[in-house]
Amino acid sequence: SAKTGKPLLVDLYADWCGWCKVLERDVFSTQTFRDYASKFVLLQVDVEDQGEGSRLQARFGAATLPTTLILDHRLAKIGQVDGFAATAAYIQKIEAELAVHRDLLERFDQALAKKDRARLQSVATELHGRSDGFRAAKLYAELLALAAADARPNLLYWRADALRLAGEWQQAQAEIEKGRQEAQGQKNEALAERFEFLGSLVSMDRGDCTGAKEQVQGFLDRYPKSQLRLTVRRALSELKQNPTLCS
Repeated sequence: SAKTGKPLLVDLYADWCGWCKVLERDVFSTQTFRDYASKFVLLQVDVEDQGEGSRLQARFGAATLPTTLILDHRLAKIGQVDGFAATAAYIQKIEAELAVHRDLLERFDQALAKKDRARLQSVATELHGRSDGFRAAKLYAELLALAAADARPNLLYWRADALRLAGEWQQAQAEIEKGRQEAQGQKNEALAERFEFLGSLVSMDRGDCTGAKEQVQGFLDRYPKSQLRLTVRRALSELKQNPTLCS
């Protein structure tokens, strides 16, 4: 967490999940694991709570249970352990995930220092996939400085989304507006539509459900033939049925 400096160890579970109960009884409750886990902040969340647990499962695409997420204080994914293993093996799996993440952070520092386009893109994509918007946004900024004009709108889209993940709402909205204008200037209407929908996701993430619903409905009114219409309609339906999807 931000206060302790410790990463989060998040147990995703559901009441119907038998292996979740076995993991809790045979691993998490052991003294060996408790001693090891002292370097983490421990959380247990129900993926069917229609709140934080449901959002975490959706954010990280945790398709099976049990799943243990290792997150930093910005909720970027350090690692993930799926399924059950005995205590010693489970600890080894967590340690392996931590090692992979340390290597990624080294590559992040190298990418910033070298400013090689291919390396910047590769590491940015990997960090983005882990919801590490804070670091990914920095790499996209470097890529934008190196990019030709025709490549800028797409990079602005990914930077805006990274800023959304980082909780930098104002910067995200600024990049969305800039990218939408550049996409329209290049007559890339499909990308301009993606920017507009991304704006509704920013509203949703910042807790403005009303604004998000208005933006999504406005999108459907303006772009009835958009290739995104099914995704947008699904988002609108979920917002209406479950306002807790907003933070």
